[in-house]
Amino acid sequence: MEKHPLRIAFETLDIDLFDDAVSEDVVFYTPILTHAVAGRDFVKRVFLTGISGFGPPQVTDEFTNGAGRRIITWDSTIQGNSLQAALLAVDGPDGKVSEIRVYMRPLPVVSMFRDYMYPHFSGDLPAEYWEAVVETPA
Repeated sequence: MEKHPLRIAFETLDIDLFDDAVSEDVVFYTPILTHAVAGRDFVKRVFLTGISGFGPPQVTDEFTNGAGRRIITWDSTIQGNSLQAALLAVDGPDGKVSEIRVYMRPLPVVSMFRDYMYPHFSGDLPAEYWEAVVETPA
Protein backbone atom coordinates (compact mmCIF):
# COMPACT_ATOMS: atom_id res chain seq x y z
CA MET A 1 0.00 0.00 0.00
CA GLU A 2 1.26 3.45 -0.90
CA LYS A 3 1.64 5.85 2.03
CA HIS A 4 -0.81 8.77 2.10
CA PRO A 5 0.82 12.22 1.77
CA LEU A 6 -0.54 13.19 5.20
CA ARG A 7 1.33 10.27 6.77
CA ILE A 8 4.51 11.21 4.93
CA ALA A 9 4.11 14.80 6.12
CA PHE A 10 3.93 13.56 9.73
CA GLU A 11 6.91 11.26 9.31
CA THR A 12 9.10 13.86 7.61
CA LEU A 13 7.65 17.05 9.18
CA ASP A 14 7.22 18.36 5.63
CA ILE A 15 4.97 21.43 6.00
CA ASP A 16 4.60 21.94 2.25
CA LEU A 17 3.40 18.36 1.87
CA PHE A 18 0.94 18.90 4.73
CA ASP A 19 -0.42 21.94 2.89
CA ASP A 20 -0.74 19.93 -0.34
CA ALA A 21 -2.47 17.00 1.40
CA VAL A 22 -5.01 18.92 3.49
CA SER A 23 -7.96 20.97 2.28
CA GLU A 24 -7.89 24.66 3.16
CA ASP A 25 -11.20 24.29 5.03
CA VAL A 26 -10.45 20.96 6.74
CA VAL A 27 -12.63 20.17 9.77
CA PHE A 28 -10.66 18.95 12.78
CA TYR A 29 -11.93 16.98 15.79
CA THR A 30 -9.59 16.43 18.72
CA PRO A 31 -10.15 14.86 22.15
CA ILE A 32 -8.80 17.97 23.87
CA LEU A 33 -11.64 20.19 22.58
CA THR A 34 -15.39 19.82 22.89
CA HIS A 35 -16.07 21.36 19.47
CA ALA A 36 -14.58 20.89 16.03
CA VAL A 37 -12.35 23.58 14.57
CA ALA A 38 -11.73 24.31 10.90
CA GLY A 39 -8.97 25.59 8.69
CA ARG A 40 -5.71 24.11 7.43
CA ASP A 41 -3.52 26.82 8.95
CA PHE A 42 -5.07 26.37 12.40
CA VAL A 43 -4.79 22.57 12.23
CA LYS A 44 -1.20 22.85 11.06
CA ARG A 45 -0.46 25.10 14.03
CA VAL A 46 -2.01 22.52 16.39
CA PHE A 47 0.18 19.74 15.02
CA LEU A 48 3.34 21.88 15.02
CA THR A 49 2.70 23.03 18.60
CA GLY A 50 2.32 19.43 19.77
CA ILE A 51 5.45 18.37 17.92
CA SER A 52 7.46 21.30 19.29
CA GLY A 53 6.50 20.31 22.83
CA PHE A 54 6.89 16.55 22.63
CA GLY A 55 8.73 15.68 19.43
CA PRO A 56 7.47 14.07 16.26
CA PRO A 57 5.09 11.14 16.50
CA GLN A 58 6.33 7.67 15.59
CA VAL A 59 3.88 6.50 12.94
CA THR A 60 3.13 2.82 13.49
CA ASP A 61 0.60 1.95 10.79
CA GLU A 62 -1.86 3.10 8.17
CA PHE A 63 -5.12 1.45 7.21
CA THR A 64 -7.41 2.42 4.34
CA ASN A 65 -10.84 1.34 3.19
CA GLY A 66 -10.07 2.25 -0.42
CA ALA A 67 -12.86 4.84 -0.48
CA GLY A 68 -11.00 7.92 0.72
CA ARG A 69 -10.95 7.05 4.44
CA ARG A 70 -7.82 6.02 6.27
CA ILE A 71 -6.54 5.61 9.79
CA ILE A 72 -2.98 6.54 10.69
CA THR A 73 -1.74 5.34 14.08
CA TRP A 74 1.21 6.64 16.04
CA ASP A 75 2.95 6.50 19.38
CA SER A 76 4.41 9.43 21.25
CA THR A 77 5.84 10.23 24.66
CA ILE A 78 4.70 13.05 26.91
CA GLN A 79 6.91 13.74 29.90
CA GLY A 80 8.03 10.10 29.93
CA ASN A 81 4.50 8.71 29.53
CA SER A 82 3.38 6.71 26.50
CA LEU A 83 0.59 8.11 24.34
CA GLN A 84 -1.09 6.12 21.59
CA ALA A 85 -3.15 7.87 18.95
CA ALA A 86 -5.16 7.21 15.82
CA LEU A 87 -6.13 9.74 13.23
CA LEU A 88 -9.06 9.20 10.87
CA ALA A 89 -8.53 11.17 7.65
CA VAL A 90 -11.37 11.58 5.16
CA ASP A 91 -10.57 12.69 1.63
CA GLY A 92 -12.84 15.21 -0.05
CA PRO A 93 -13.88 15.09 -3.71
CA ASP A 94 -10.66 16.92 -4.68
CA GLY A 95 -8.55 14.17 -3.05
CA LYS A 96 -7.37 16.42 -0.22
CA VAL A 97 -8.11 15.59 3.40
CA SER A 98 -11.37 17.35 4.30
CA GLU A 99 -11.86 15.93 7.80
CA ILE A 100 -9.47 14.80 10.55
CA ARG A 101 -10.56 13.06 13.73
CA VAL A 102 -7.94 12.26 16.37
CA TYR A 103 -8.38 9.65 19.08
CA MET A 104 -5.85 9.31 21.94
CA ARG A 105 -5.22 7.22 25.01
CA PRO A 106 -4.66 6.85 27.96
CA LEU A 107 -6.76 9.62 29.46
CA PRO A 108 -4.25 10.84 32.10
CA VAL A 109 -1.64 11.39 29.37
CA VAL A 110 -4.20 13.01 27.06
CA SER A 111 -4.95 15.38 29.94
CA MET A 112 -1.25 16.26 30.13
CA PHE A 113 -1.31 16.98 26.39
CA ARG A 114 -4.38 19.19 26.78
CA ASP A 115 -2.75 21.07 29.65
CA TYR A 116 0.27 21.75 27.43
CA MET A 117 -1.85 22.90 24.46
CA TYR A 118 -4.25 25.10 26.45
CA PRO A 119 -1.97 28.14 26.94
CA HIS A 120 -1.02 28.05 23.26
CA PHE A 121 -4.63 28.14 22.00
CA SER A 122 -6.86 29.44 24.80
CA GLY A 123 -6.71 32.93 23.32
CA ASP A 124 -7.93 31.62 19.96
CA LEU A 125 -10.85 29.53 21.18
CA PRO A 126 -13.65 30.42 23.58
CA ALA A 127 -13.95 28.70 26.96
CA GLU A 128 -16.75 26.40 25.79
CA TYR A 129 -14.26 24.68 23.44
CA TRP A 130 -12.21 23.61 26.46
CA GLU A 131 -14.96 22.61 28.90
CA ALA A 132 -17.64 19.96 28.93
CA VAL A 133 -21.15 21.08 29.73
CA VAL A 134 -22.34 19.69 33.04
CA GLU A 135 -26.07 19.18 33.14
CA THR A 136 -27.74 18.79 36.50
CA PRO A 137 -30.55 16.25 36.75
CA ALA A 138 -34.03 17.73 37.00
